[in-house]
Amino acid sequence: MNLEVQYFDYDRFAGKSNPSGKPQLIEKPTEDEIFEEFYNKNNSLRYCNGSYWRFTNYDDDVRYHEWRRNLSPTRSFNLYYGKGGIVD
Repeated sequence: MNLEVQYFDYDRFAGKSNPSGKPQLIEKPTEDEIFEEFYNKNNSLRYCNGSYWRFTNYDDDVRYHEWRRNLSPTRSFNLYYGKGGIVD
């Protein structure tokens, strides 16, 4: 299974994010694994203001947000902080 994503980079001169490069495919055996990789790609940009990944297909984006809403608190924590993450 694969889904297409596009990277958007913040252009400080234009004051907005623009597509950067060609769309890429995330290929994994299941949709759950694709969504997890997509989450990790965006999570790695959490300190890069205005830079992010987006699904090129609206329906994929809707399913991703539904997946995020249905994550257990433990899995959500592990995705954000990494397995074994410690918060003071």
